[in-house]
Amino acid sequence: MVRIQSWKNDSTPSAIATRKRQPIPPILFFCNAQRPDLNQRSLLKLIYFLPFLFSLVICSAFGAAASDHQPSAAKTIQVVMDKNYPPYAFLDSDGVLQGILADQWALWQKKTGIRVELKALDWKDALTGMQAGEFDVIDTIFMTEERYTWLDFSKPYARLEVSAFFNNEISGITDVKSLKDFIVAVKEGDAAVDFLQRHGLDKLVLYQSYEAIIQAAQAHKINVFVMDKPPALYLLHKYGMQNQYNVTQPFHSGAFHRAVSKGKNALLNQIETGFSRISPEELQQIETKWYGTPLAEFASVKFLLVGLGVTFLLIFVLVCWNRSLRTAVKKRTSELERSENELRKSETQYRELVENANSIILRWDREGRVTFFNEFAQRFFGYGAEEIFGKSVVGTILPETDQAGKNLQDLVRDIRLRPNHYAVNVNENMRRDGTRVWVYWTNKPLFDAAGDVSEILCVGNDITDQKRAEEKLQASNDLLSLFIKHSPIYAFVKEVNSTTSRVLHASDNYKDMVGIAGSAMVGKTMEDLFPAELAQKMTTDDWLVVSHGKILHLDENLNNRHYTSIKFPIRLGDKHLLAGYTIDITERKQMEEELRKRENQLQKILEILPVGLYFADKEGTLLHGNPMGVKIWGAEPKVPMSEYGIFKAWRLPSREPVEAEDWALVKTIRNGATVIDELLEIEAFDGKRKTILNYSAPVVNDQGEVDGAIAVMVDISDRIALEGQLRQAQKMESIGRLAGGVAHDFNNMLSVILGHSELALETLDPRQPLFGNLQNIRKAAQRSADLTQQLLAFARKQTVAPRVLDLNETVAGMLKMLQPLIGENIALAWLPEKEVGAVNMDPSQIDQILVNLCVNARDAIEGSGKVTIETGTAALDADFRARHADSGAGDYLFLTVKDTGCGMDQQTISHLFEPFFTTKTKDKGTGLGLATVYGIVKQNKGHIDVHSAPGQGTTFKIYLPRFAARTEQNVASDMQEKPTCGHETILLVEDEPLILEVARAMLYPLGYTVLSAATPGEAIRLAREHAGEIDLLMTDVVMPEMNGRDLARNLLSLYPDIKRLFMSGYTADVIAHHGVLDEGVYFIQKPFSMHDLAAKVREVLYNQH
Repeated sequence: MVRIQSWKNDSTPSAIATRKRQPIPPILFFCNAQRPDLNQRSLLKLIYFLPFLFSLVICSAFGAAASDHQPSAAKTIQVVMDKNYPPYAFLDSDGVLQGILADQWALWQKKTGIRVELKALDWKDALTGMQAGEFDVIDTIFMTEERYTWLDFSKPYARLEVSAFFNNEISGITDVKSLKDFIVAVKEGDAAVDFLQRHGLDKLVLYQSYEAIIQAAQAHKINVFVMDKPPALYLLHKYGMQNQYNVTQPFHSGAFHRAVSKGKNALLNQIETGFSRISPEELQQIETKWYGTPLAEFASVKFLLVGLGVTFLLIFVLVCWNRSLRTAVKKRTSELERSENELRKSETQYRELVENANSIILRWDREGRVTFFNEFAQRFFGYGAEEIFGKSVVGTILPETDQAGKNLQDLVRDIRLRPNHYAVNVNENMRRDGTRVWVYWTNKPLFDAAGDVSEILCVGNDITDQKRAEEKLQASNDLLSLFIKHSPIYAFVKEVNSTTSRVLHASDNYKDMVGIAGSAMVGKTMEDLFPAELAQKMTTDDWLVVSHGKILHLDENLNNRHYTSIKFPIRLGDKHLLAGYTIDITERKQMEEELRKRENQLQKILEILPVGLYFADKEGTLLHGNPMGVKIWGAEPKVPMSEYGIFKAWRLPSREPVEAEDWALVKTIRNGATVIDELLEIEAFDGKRKTILNYSAPVVNDQGEVDGAIAVMVDISDRIALEGQLRQAQKMESIGRLAGGVAHDFNNMLSVILGHSELALETLDPRQPLFGNLQNIRKAAQRSADLTQQLLAFARKQTVAPRVLDLNETVAGMLKMLQPLIGENIALAWLPEKEVGAVNMDPSQIDQILVNLCVNARDAIEGSGKVTIETGTAALDADFRARHADSGAGDYLFLTVKDTGCGMDQQTISHLFEPFFTTKTKDKGTGLGLATVYGIVKQNKGHIDVHSAPGQGTTFKIYLPRFAARTEQNVASDMQEKPTCGHETILLVEDEPLILEVARAMLYPLGYTVLSAATPGEAIRLAREHAGEIDLLMTDVVMPEMNGRDLARNLLSLYPDIKRLFMSGYTADVIAHHGVLDEGVYFIQKPFSMHDLAAKVREVLYNQH
């Protein structure tokens, strides 16, 4: 990973020299005229570096030698750069490229003789074009991590500071963090964009050029921008805005590079070589042309003259003794200037050697911390100088341990203690991105004044490719040996002459063939391994192969096994080598036999497949079909394509007839098309209508030509019928929801009619004519109420209240109704077991079970017959539990209904409880009766068994969980002794005003105190304001504001002992789940009579005391 280096605090000689060369625009000389000079400390530092010069010269020589082998120079190169980066590159008023880089490239062209085509673009377009391969070189580019992935960079040739510029009316901007609350302008594609985003700035406005940013600032569209200093100051002065903007200290320092596409090292070396031919004086001359001569130099000269005048005046005053001193000073100054020039020249040479070396050069101190890291090392390892200086080499460029597990911290320590043992070493290193590389190091210890090792100078060269090539070669050799040793086939290499064939390599599995492992065969001849006759034949064959250079194929039998061998010659110098392999084909022979068996199996599978198949040749003639295909069509017509008209079919759902030319098989034969999921209704040759899914696919030969086709048909007639039944069930569900809604509203109105008619009848003299009219109204209302209950029952929406019932008593109560239902010609027998016990069910559900089963029994009996109803206790045996996986432990009661009817076969029994399944005619049954019975039984955690046979009648045996508790019939009998009137206080809540009024009118005559409320909110208010006790809450279930159950829960917090009675025409699962009332919930169905209301109120008040 490559990062932009910060040079702000770098005090190394190379950094100082670089800062001296940094160009300064003429317009800045008023504020930036001072240029740093070398002081005595800098000179001492330069002297410190001189001991390393010899090593660097050697590295430079290596680099020069390498450059002699570069490819020949290109004839023309295309260079792209930023068109708006004054004074380095900009367009004049005529659109001509001007600036330092235009002159430098012109001089480069002159030095190299290679034509250069310069192209100046907006920076984003320059980057895009370079990435697209439109240019050879890109200039004016900073190095970033992203760019390093697709570009190779030259060494930097100019250092540039990057700062923030802000309107002088703004304060508080000091560093990059202080920019977070501002909208910041920056050039699109600039390295500053990545820098700012890494520091969390996201309010960036991108412009195509630096000049566009300055123009936006002049128009007051922006107040803050981040830009390289040279173009920023140049453009601010150009637009007269230099006094309107302040500048921060530099955020970081970047460097201009030239770059080529990744991997074009030859071109990069060619560019660098060309610029190395340009002398520093020539480069300085170009910079002076565009930067000008600093005014500060003239000011310095003026200042010097004044100083000299003063000096001369003092000399004149001091006369003779000062003359000798002046002479000495002059001499010493001359010596110092000469030394300074020599040191500056040495420093320049050192910097050029270090920075241009094509080797890694670094130093580390006695603690293993990096003290020097040249630019090649930075590019190679991916660390910037500021990132690596002062850090340990272990964990940065050296991993903690190498791949062999060796601790490299110990290696660094040992190098410091015994440097002479590590003059040269090779070890595994690590780049910043974690990539492992191999480096050949030359190490030299550096000693301090006391003679101790102070630093280690390391010069390294990348040998990763060489190391990996060696590893690959070794791995290849090892792999070859392992391949031969562990080959699953018999592999061998022999050295052969006319009389002897000797084993060099052999796989270990030869032990299976000849009883000797391959490793034991090495060095042995054929005579040592095989019988004489076989050995002689093998030697002769081997010599034939190597002497004639031919490949030999052999099929052999040995020890009742089949083998095939291939031998081929290998020439290695003067040696005649033979290699080959032998394959045991015994299994292949056996597989061929197995294949023949599987072909027979496949034929059998085709015969029993549950889908129909027809095969056709490439002319479309039907050849044959499998049995299911014949069954679907009722025949196996072997007809040509021209006679496909014999097949009758219609496309669904359009019912468009399928013509002879429209069959999928025709399209497949002619066009090679695959047709899937074609829904058709066909008329088989036996006249039956069926619904099928039709498929057609081509059979293609090795040349890709259609050689035939296969048609696949799936009979989905049964599935279509089931889908119809499902749609019917969904329709019934919709009817049920409609019935529930109608019943609710209808029952509300009937409550008003029935209640007022009863109240009126209570006050009228029966002799009055109106009395009879009111009785008729009441009877009509009651019949209407019965009708709504039938609607709810039909839709399975009726509310059921499970009760503890004595099974025998409940069934016995139904017998009088059942006899007329089944008819006088059918005898009804009742066989109860004594004290059979109780079940927890709604009595109406037992009624439904008995009615449905007895009606089915009646319809199954032709003429006279007998129906027997029986009860008893049962223990579920293992066989029963195996047939009913959901059956649990516990005591069960059974209810049996047996008839002497026509009986059923097993096919009918398997569909017996499916909705809509019936064997009756449409006018005699819907197919829902037994499905209802099944649902009730399962709802009550029971099970049902059916035993029947044609002509032997049918027995339905229903098992219900036994409930050990007091039956509610006794409770009811106790209830009948209680009075129907009372004195308690009742809170009555009903959102329908008419029902509220009639219910209140019914309760008053019974002696109750009634608090009536039209909404749940009003009911809560009355409850809070009431001074006495409230004994009973009587509330509607479904109300807009709050349902009755939630209202009861709220009132319990005020009156913990309050009793609850719910009323509704349809509960909608508020107080019941799937129609079954929750335990302990009391409910009265609308409409209700005054008598029913009085009884239910007393029941609730009595039972909950």
